[in-house]
Amino acid sequence: MIKNKRILIVEVNWLGDVLFSTAAIRALKGKYPQSYIGVLVHNRCRDVLVGNPYISEIIILDEEGKHRGLFGKLSLIHRLRTKRFDTVYLFHRSFTRTLICLLSGIRNRIGYHTSKRRFLLTESITPPEEIIHRAAYYYYLITRNIPEDMRFLRSDFSITDADLSYINVTLRKEDIKVDKKVVVIHSVGNWLPKRWPRENFAKLADELIEKFKAVVIFSGSAQEKKNITAILK
Repeated sequence: MIKNKRILIVEVNWLGDVLFSTAAIRALKGKYPQSYIGVLVHNRCRDVLVGNPYISEIIILDEEGKHRGLFGKLSLIHRLRTKRFDTVYLFHRSFTRTLICLLSGIRNRIGYHTSKRRFLLTESITPPEEIIHRAAYYYYLITRNIPEDMRFLRSDFSITDADLSYINVTLRKEDIKVDKKVVVIHSVGNWLPKRWPRENFAKLADELIEKFKAVVIFSGSAQEKKNITAILK
């Protein structure tokens, strides 16, 4: 039965956290090496998990589209039922997503304790009292352990040949020599409390240039150009 376990992971909605959670996914696959692992994740975070060798299937959660409202939730429940998962680990603390997993017939529902959903969980885990890295937070849910060696918490991110080709073409277009050390900094968080001060990014870039002779690239969307220009100045 353990060999044939079908496990679902319900992911969070934020790119950085999904990336941090990959250490926990790797630990889960190590715990049940023959298991089938599906991940329910918001579409905007999907690309973080594409190509991950420990994931058997990515299931898109479309809360703004086809999974919106009552009928959308029923459609998702029906789809999860057809997958016949026997265990779910809920990285997200959502009451609604926990209820969906219950109605999908998933017998073992494991997540962190919250007052609203504890009765929906078969294992309600109390999170560690100390302040820990987010990667350790997800890893603990799987293993009930915080590793002393932080290498256990490294993130997995797959790069394809198409990705490498795109990067090389982009660098050549900008006349950046690929034999140099290249550092890319994405300097804008999606909300203000997550944003490091501009002067810190400027100082970091200066240090990378002076100490490592690095080429520093600031990346971002068109809406973030103003903030990046301020850092460069």
